[in-house]
Amino acid sequence: MLSWACKLGHEDCVTQSVNLFGQWMMNPMNKSIISPNLRDVVYCTAITAGKDKEWEFAWNQYLNSNVGSETSRLLSALGCSREKWILSRYLEMAFTKDTGIRKQDAVMVFYSVASNTVGQDLAWTFLRDQWHDIID
Repeated sequence: MLSWACKLGHEDCVTQSVNLFGQWMMNPMNKSIISPNLRDVVYCTAITAGKDKEWEFAWNQYLNSNVGSETSRLLSALGCSREKWILSRYLEMAFTKDTGIRKQDAVMVFYSVASNTVGQDLAWTFLRDQWHDIID
């Protein structure tokens, strides 16, 4: 229910998520600021409501994480941005060597962008234009 509340723009849900994410940005070493049960919702909501600053913070957390469940959460949440240029860059990164995204995780990136209403057309165009490179 919390996920739906935030996705539908419930003010309190969005505000709380953005505040928690902001606290984490101020103290990135403190992993207990956001409960593990809320991380999916908080990450996605804060990135949706934010700009490139929030996205870059989450990206750096992904690069520095060595916990599989956390990297998956972050990869998924990074596709929640409302900025088309960020989503386009993210798709490119997913299918480019040495960006920090493992080959096997490219599908998760594609899915997260394609699941975002802002990213649906971008994902389709990317898939159509890059089909041969993706297959290779």
